[in-house]
Amino acid sequence: MENEFLNFCSHYNYICLMGDFNSRTSRDPDFIDLEYDEFSGMLDIENTCINTLHNLCLPIQRKSMDVKKNNFGNYLLDFCKYNNMLIVNGRIGDNSGHFTCKNASVVDYNICSPCFLKLIENFSILETNTLFSDIHNPLSLTVKAEVVINKAVAI
Repeated sequence: MENEFLNFCSHYNYICLMGDFNSRTSRDPDFIDLEYDEFSGMLDIENTCINTLHNLCLPIQRKSMDVKKNNFGNYLLDFCKYNNMLIVNGRIGDNSGHFTCKNASVVDYNICSPCFLKLIENFSILETNTLFSDIHNPLSLTVKAEVVINKAVAI
């Protein structure tokens, strides 16, 4: 997954991954909180994730009904930290911290780049539908889009 991600991020800024990651992350942070009081002024490092969350008035700490974590959860959190991605679950939408599988765990996620996060209007976890899955809840994402129509002018 990381190789595919690196291939995409070399060409695109707006990246969104959504689906079943089999990862339980609890409420652990998905970003690295950079503290540079000791070196203030010496390093020019911007914490894009935290700045984006602040600018969009989104919570730094994610909400989650799932308080357990597994090894895949550690891998997913590391992936987010090392690649400047954020977990949307528990930050946007009224029920986004709810369980996504068997009404007992959160394993389905929406993960996106800070640029893409700015486009999200709403994220929600829907009721289980046996037509699509016997145990997973569908994820719903509403994204802002602007339609640009280029008109050629003939002279």
